[in-house]
Amino acid sequence: MKIKETGLKDCFVIEPTFFRDSRGCFLLEYNKKEFQEKTGFKGDFVLGNQSTSQYDVVRGLHLQRGEFS
Repeated sequence: MKIKETGLKDCFVIEPTFFRDSRGCFLLEYNKKEFQEKTGFKGDFVLGNQSTSQYDVVRGLHLQRGEFS
């Protein structure tokens, strides 16, 4: 994501990052760690993303175990 400062205090424009391929598109709207590093913001919103897929494409199957599950 790209973060641009504005002329207003603590007001930013967030431009999402698009990842496209033959299967469809993935959009990273917001990442807490990156936003905090660049702006100092300390909110609780962690991550925002969305995806679209072509017919017969399965995405987003993840398995986590242990400390970060």
